[in-house]
Amino acid sequence: MRTLFIWLLCHLVVVAASPVVWTGVADGYVGDSFWTLSDVGQIGVIAICLSGLLTVATVNAWKTLAILRMSHHRWRISVWLLDVVLGLGVFAIAYVLSPQVFYSFYQQLFPSLPDQWVIDSAANWTKLLKVTSPRHGASLSDHIAGIAMGGIVLFTAYLHRR
Repeated sequence: MRTLFIWLLCHLVVVAASPVVWTGVADGYVGDSFWTLSDVGQIGVIAICLSGLLTVATVNAWKTLAILRMSHHRWRISVWLLDVVLGLGVFAIAYVLSPQVFYSFYQQLFPSLPDQWVIDSAANWTKLLKVTSPRHGASLSDHIAGIAMGGIVLFTAYLHRR
């Protein structure tokens, strides 16, 4: 339970350190498609986001603990950097695959949507690079992704410190 609290705290630190996110929250992310959804749709999107974040955090925690078991030098910078790079790789895979998960959910909300593959890996990799630094005018999903990425780095540092 303490580890889950620290994971959440890492993400809150990233949010607190990102004034761009606060501007987006204050402005209400005007024009973001999230606000066009029904209450059920919004709750579903939030549930998918939280499930995805917790899954990525769990995989990263297992990965870090495995790396720490294999390494005798917890704070050797090379071990930590390898762990962070692998963690960001796990995040990147989840980020690239997530549009299909959300589209499948939207098909439940809007049955007229056709069955299709919506993942465009080239576009998603390009978008992933933009998410690395929060910017004004970005969507709510971009800011959530940026927060998750920063949280992974802080959480990995915490696990190495233990």
